[in-house]
Formats: sequence, structure tokens, C-alpha cells
Amino acid sequence: MSRPTLRLVCAATALSLLLGGTAHAISAHDVMQQSQAIQEKPQTRRGNMTMTLVDKSGDKRVRKVTTYTKKYGPDSKSVLFFLEPADVKGTGFLQFGYKAADQDDDQWLYLPALKRTRKITSSNKNQSFMGTDFSYDDMATRDVDDDEHKLLREDTVGDQAVWVIESTPKKLEEDDEYSKAVSYIRKSDYLPAKAEFYDRKGALEKTLMVQAVTVVDGIPTPAKLEMTSADSGHKTLLEMDGLEFDKPLDDELFTQRMLEKGP
Repeated sequence: MSRPTLRLVCAATALSLLLGGTAHAISAHDVMQQSQAIQEKPQTRRGNMTMTLVDKSGDKRVRKVTTYTKKYGPDSKSVLFFLEPADVKGTGFLQFGYKAADQDDDQWLYLPALKRTRKITSSNKNQSFMGTDFSYDDMATRDVDDDEHKLLREDTVGDQAVWVIESTPKKLEEDDEYSKAVSYIRKSDYLPAKAEFYDRKGALEKTLMVQAVTVVDGIPTPAKLEMTSADSGHKTLLEMDGLEFDKPLDDELFTQRMLEKGP
């Protein structure tokens, strides 16, 4: 499954087409495959993000971010730069996403205070990204065929009819954060409405809600996402604006040199 998280934010899924009526039965794999195809349609993406971290007492920390993504055949490259506030300004995150199941994504984090770029190793994948409720693993790519998918039921989220689909890894790796995910996929456009992520013991770890959808170049796209950690009650709200698809992006943007230089 392609998890609808910050990989859905480096961030944002998009709809390329509607399948129309579904007189025939549709499989869980077909739904997830269609959802992934939709997410991968734009060849490039760029936009701004407001990232709000909220603790259980309601105290907030707000960050401003700009993001860029470009496809390279079945693979992709993404870069994210923190613009505000001063304590995180200049921090950058670079990711090379690979579709092949046997190739882990490459990720780097640049910390301007240390003037050093650190590569994220597999042992760090489950750590929080910059204090958010998203882990580095959440930001990585994952192909539909890496998981087994089971249609649990049909339901509604708000006013949206959804398919509820459970996805479990075909092979649970030692460093995998989740034992399964349950996705609520909207029947109207195959966008995720909600997703639940369960830890290796089967307990609910995080819940992602898609709170708003916008239309960019005719493509419906999630514009407001909220990830909540079950244990702490801490949550991270992501709000996208200024989104543009299929605009030229220089390959140089997706290099460690540019990561350290900034946009």
C-alpha cells in the first residue's frame, strides 16, 4: 500500500480520473492500485505547507515549509525546506523514492546549526520527523504490491461513502513500524478519507484524517491533513497552499548541494 501520510504530503495525493459506476465487484487490490495511480499522476509538484504541531494541552508550534517533487520514471525525488520559525529555518529534507520492493528509499536531513547533512538509516526510520507525528518511514514510498489487501466493509466518513481496506505487509521486516494499516478510500474519487496505523503488537498507533480537498489544475487533491498519535494525543496538522502540478523543476534542486544551500 502507498500509505496516505507525508508521502501523501511531500505530500499531496491527486485524482486523475473517475471510474464511474461500479456495477461489477471491485477488489481491495484494485481500489488501492487505483488510489496509487492517482497519487502518481503529476510528473512534478511544488507548493507551500503550514505545519502545526499541537500537544495534548492545546499548545501549538507553527512551521512554514516549501516542497518540491519530481518523477523519474517509476521513481521520484522530493525535497522539503523549512522557512519559519528561526529555530528550524534552513533545515532541509531530501528523499529519493524507489518503486522496487527490494530497494529502500534514500533520505537525508540537513541541519544548519550543525552545518551537516545526515543520511537517515533503517534504524532511524521509525523516529519522529522534526518533532511531528510523522516518522521517516511515513514519508517513504511503498508500492501496492508490497502488501496484501482485504476489503473489510463499506462505510461512510462524514458525507463520503468509502471502502474500508486492511493492508498487511507480505513480509514484515525487522524495521517495519506498522503491522497493518486500515484505509478508508472514498468511492467518489479514490482519495483517502482516513487511515489508521497499527503497531507491531496490533494496537492503534496513529490516525490520519483528510480534512479538506482542493482542486489543482482540475485534479482534486488533499489540502488539509491531520495525523494524531494515539498514546500521547499529540497531533500534526498539515495545510497545503500554492500547489502547482507539472511545472518544470530543475534536476539540481534534488541534490545534497541544493539541500544545504536552500531554495
